[in-house]
Amino acid sequence: MIRIRRDYQPHEMAYVHSEPTHVIWHYICDLIKQQKSKNILDVGCATGALNYFLKDYDYNYFGFDVSKSMIDEAKHIWDEPNLHFWCADWDDFEFEHNCDCMLLLGVLPYADSKYCDNNYVNPFELYKMLVNKFKPRQVIIRETESHDDFVSIEGLESFLKIADHVERFTVDTMLGKKVVLNVVTDI
Repeated sequence: MIRIRRDYQPHEMAYVHSEPTHVIWHYICDLIKQQKSKNILDVGCATGALNYFLKDYDYNYFGFDVSKSMIDEAKHIWDEPNLHFWCADWDDFEFEHNCDCMLLLGVLPYADSKYCDNNYVNPFELYKMLVNKFKPRQVIIRETESHDDFVSIEGLESFLKIADHVERFTVDTMLGKKVVLNVVTDI
């Protein structure tokens, strides 16, 4: 069994800042603004790349990641009073704010036991646990739809059924085809 790495380094995530991914970031920001989400919880935030693209918006950002080096880098980059970062995993993280929008950007495949040691049967079970725990009004999911060399989400159909809007992107990076889903919850 492969366990989830907890020691990702910022240079390993540099692709999230690459020019071809900007179209995805702008789309995610538009979804946040359409719902007027103000308190944004980013699960598996890495270095908080979303904040480069939301500079013109009034919001509070709360990000957590299992990688201490990622969180240290995020705190170094983002020294703003409305941006908060913690080193934690999804089982242990406690959030005491209202959550307007929860971001699940590339994290759901890690629910699969072949990628990490946990108690989740599949990505949809992890999704349900996170929604029940943090009670967001909006959930934005971004995953690799299919690519042989990268972790991709299996069973995407469950997410497509609950999404209010689905947009597919083919970006010119090593990442392959991406899908972004916007879910407005009943919570």
